[in-house]
Amino acid sequence: MDSDTQKVRLTQMVKAAGCAAKLFPNILSDALHDIDWLQNENVLVGFEGRDDAGVYKISDELALIHTTDFFTPVVDDPIYSDRSPQLTL
Repeated sequence: MDSDTQKVRLTQMVKAAGCAAKLFPNILSDALHDIDWLQNENVLVGFEGRDDAGVYKISDELALIHTTDFFTPVVDDPIYSDRSPQLTL
């Protein structure tokens, strides 16, 4: 191993996982308060309600629900880390 590099463990920076890793709404609001949110009549659920998902009206009978999730590493091997969420489904 090169003297200028060191092995980085994927889990070394993980402080919390799952629901314990969620931000309190006031912390998230403070972090996002300067963003100029686009206004659009088709946005049915946006950030203002602090919901876990956004809802966008596509037509009178169809809407898109979008949410994201982030999996913190539970193992140090990137191959297994990338596969672990799939293996639990």
